[in-house]
Amino acid sequence: MRRTLLCLALAATVVGCGKKRVAPPPEKTLTVLGKKAVYRDWSNVSPCDVDPRPLSGEVTAMTELLNEALGQTSADENGIWSDEQLALLEDGPIVLSPALAANETLSRKAAACPLDPSVDLKVFTELTAQTRRRMDGASGLLGKLKAKAALAKWKNDLPANIASAKGEWCAAPKPGVTPDIFFAFEDDTGRVEWRFCDDAKVVAAPGSPPTFEPPPAAKKKPKDKPYLDSAAKYPASDVQRAPKLAAPAES
Repeated sequence: MRRTLLCLALAATVVGCGKKRVAPPPEKTLTVLGKKAVYRDWSNVSPCDVDPRPLSGEVTAMTELLNEALGQTSADENGIWSDEQLALLEDGPIVLSPALAANETLSRKAAACPLDPSVDLKVFTELTAQTRRRMDGASGLLGKLKAKAALAKWKNDLPANIASAKGEWCAAPKPGVTPDIFFAFEDDTGRVEWRFCDDAKVVAAPGSPPTFEPPPAAKKKPKDKPYLDSAAKYPASDVQRAPKLAAPAES
């Protein structure tokens, strides 16, 4: 009888000291730039109540993924961005949002959990916060990068567009008649040029009156006024304008 009671007491002690484990929430997989990590919705389950071994591995994998995402989106608007990095900047706010929300809940609830000593929950929490801030600012940065790309393309295409317009609009010159304007453009600094079929130009820099530049091959300089008058009458709506970059923020 005494032996039976002793066995029951030992059994009760073992059961009482053991922690009841529950099933973790369903896992979801996030893939970013070739790295995969699992995240779970911890809204209704405490991470302290599940087996800590798989959880430790999941935190480690997510930490590596976030570190990679931050590293691949660390350049500013003046940096060099690959198509893959731009795609992450554009899609990241949507793709990463569910995982970041799950991470934030996990960080809050797991502070008292017995995770593996190799897992640094503080680093995981900080990387999650950094990634959240990066994705919150992604739209503004992406807009600047797209504007710069559009401006670069406009500048690159400008010589070909000028040559094409000249071939289309310029006929044989007529003596005594001011040549036509075949192309006019405003660059990203606000400088405007009106191009004439005899290769003359009228140029207007911001804050300065227009000036006449005669044809490089002219043996005798034409009179300025007809060209300046022609440029003044040219429809503003027909001036090709460079894409605008956002004005720098005031400090």
